[in-house]
Amino acid sequence: MNPADEYFLRTLLVSLFVGVGTALIGVHLFLRRLLILGLVMPQVSLLGGLLILWITPLLRFTEKETQGGQTDSIWALTFAGALIASIPIAFWIGIKRHLRGLPIEVILGTVYVLGVGGSLLLIALGPHALDHVPKLFQGQILAVTGWDLIILMATLGIASAFLIANHRTLFAVGIDSEFTLAIGHHVTVYETLFLTTASVVMSVASVTVGPALVFAYSVCPVLGAWFLSQSVKTFVTLALLFAAVCGTGGTVIAFELDLPVGSIQLVVLALGTITSGLLSRWLFHVSWHR
Repeated sequence: MNPADEYFLRTLLVSLFVGVGTALIGVHLFLRRLLILGLVMPQVSLLGGLLILWITPLLRFTEKETQGGQTDSIWALTFAGALIASIPIAFWIGIKRHLRGLPIEVILGTVYVLGVGGSLLLIALGPHALDHVPKLFQGQILAVTGWDLIILMATLGIASAFLIANHRTLFAVGIDSEFTLAIGHHVTVYETLFLTTASVVMSVASVTVGPALVFAYSVCPVLGAWFLSQSVKTFVTLALLFAAVCGTGGTVIAFELDLPVGSIQLVVLALGTITSGLLSRWLFHVSWHR
């Protein structure tokens, strides 16, 4: 396999795994009315990754050593920092959302602003080891090594296995947490486990494709599927299919036209969501006139 074909294949696999994995998380967030986490968690993850790079010897890397993308060490440390920053927030949200007090959206909005401001400040003041980060903000999918791809696939695979194995309880908690509690399930435990899983998925996705693309994959497939669904099963199936089609289509279009992959995928996701909404309205009018 020549380098161009290998790069295309890796980019396609990254798009598929990140898209489908993030969309599955987005379905559960939608049912919990926590889609704002799809915006907040990737940004916090990226801030955590930047912070850990600041306190490591990697800051001594030269421009030549870090030019053209991330080294293996930088990717691993960024991922570790993302987890350290996002998992405590997941635990806190799992407990906080069932308690009274200041609306959680207000707090998450403040955390998002802090994440964006802190990330931009660290990038502006940072050395060459942070040169790849502006590309993540632009939604570009950077070169991923074979080892990085294995970590990405393993992380998303384990997370998806957990969500599928516990899908009945997790959906019940998302749809009606009070009823789920009444029939004997530990709602807070399942919420915390789910949010922790979500933080891991969004962390590995954020340091690979950037926060913009993670947010788009956690929202657009979900909304597109919701427009056309009449049951939870159809909703989940369409959301995952939507993510897979947009990821594949966006990657192919970008390579054919020699354009940034992430940016094209953002456009394809947005157009797909709009198309689903218009199709839903058209189907409604057709059924109404019948």
